[in-house]
Amino acid sequence: MNKTLGLAVTAIAVAFAGNVAQAGADTGSWYVSPRLQGIWLDDGRVADDNAGFAFSVGKAVAEKWNV
Repeated sequence: MNKTLGLAVTAIAVAFAGNVAQAGADTGSWYVSPRLQGIWLDDGRVADDNAGFAFSVGKAVAEKWNV
């Protein structure tokens, strides 16, 4: 089940990645970038499996620079 969940999260992230990349194309435009992350380790590690999220807001200040 963990691999299925990881695959689903990856598919969703790839689907939305194009929208985030396009948002920074126009200088002066603002963008919102929600992100999901997860880590699933094997049983030999001294850590727990976990999932999380992040939310970013930024502005394209130049063609290749965002803040």
